[in-house]
Amino acid sequence: MKKTVYMLGFLIALTLGNCAVLDPIGLSNRVKGADARQQIKDATTQTEALIFGSLGAPAALVAQAVVMDTILTGAVAKVDDSKYYKKDDVDGCVKEIKTTGLLVLGPFYTVLLTSKCDLKADGAVI
Repeated sequence: MKKTVYMLGFLIALTLGNCAVLDPIGLSNRVKGADARQQIKDATTQTEALIFGSLGAPAALVAQAVVMDTILTGAVAKVDDSKYYKKDDVDGCVKEIKTTGLLVLGPFYTVLLTSKCDLKADGAVI
């Protein structure tokens, strides 16, 4: 009987501590909103640099476009820095920015218009 009570208590503690312990150390399949926003900004920066760099634009113009588009994309991305998002959804948005954003729309419009970048916060894991 005592073993059962200890095991039940351990399982309850593990379940309740899942979000508090596993998410911050990266052992779950979720990404903190601040990290998701940073990944989106990084993908935007890389894509913008490729777009303008391939056009042979002057370095100052490239830098200005990259900074402006990164700021705008970060503002348009519907990501709450304090919540968690599914890693697969964030990765899908980043991939969309790097493909569609590079070839068709540009990063800003990709985040604004595509459904893959319409990220929904993941519910609590209990």
